[in-house]
Amino acid sequence: MQKPLSFKVLLLPIFIVSLAPFIFGADTQLPLHPKPHDGYEIKDDKIYFRHGEAGLIIELATPEKIEKYYKERGSEIANPFVRLGSDFQNATIFLVTLLNRTNGNLTFTHRYVLAKIKSEAYFPLDYMVLLDILDVQQRPMRKILEKSIFHSPELLQPGNVVSKFLIFPQMPKKFDDLRLEFDYLYFENFEVKSTFFFTTKQ
Repeated sequence: MQKPLSFKVLLLPIFIVSLAPFIFGADTQLPLHPKPHDGYEIKDDKIYFRHGEAGLIIELATPEKIEKYYKERGSEIANPFVRLGSDFQNATIFLVTLLNRTNGNLTFTHRYVLAKIKSEAYFPLDYMVLLDILDVQQRPMRKILEKSIFHSPELLQPGNVVSKFLIFPQMPKKFDDLRLEFDYLYFENFEVKSTFFFTTKQ
């Protein structure tokens, strides 16, 4: 089995952010933890995935980390998702970080990411739904949310890093395992298909 590549050199200059599920309703879901699998590393409850000089960082988030995300970007809106409409009441939200240290572009299309529990598949928030939500927000909030939520194909230029939220609809409150499947993710001209595994078991 090939030993996973180290991220030590790649990650030193960047901000480590998180990918995480967070349930906003009164009933909370069991926390998810990264599950070991070939193809990525787990360290301090974070998943590190790399292909050449590009990659992903994923980590279980908490409401405090969502607030920290916005604060570190100069916003005092705390956790805005708890104040949005019904589409967010029981949403599952991930924060995805893309890193591009290649000489070409990295292309990510959020609609080709699936969250799966057994045979059930869940798709990210549709752009038209997001537009309806943003339409009733004040202009500053609208711009902040639009910049922090994946809603259309993302083209990452060489040397850049981007971190945004990926929002899924309500999932079962109790389950053992979840997998997050990435498709049509292009690192330069190479298409990457990768699956990340999570478990609610300690």
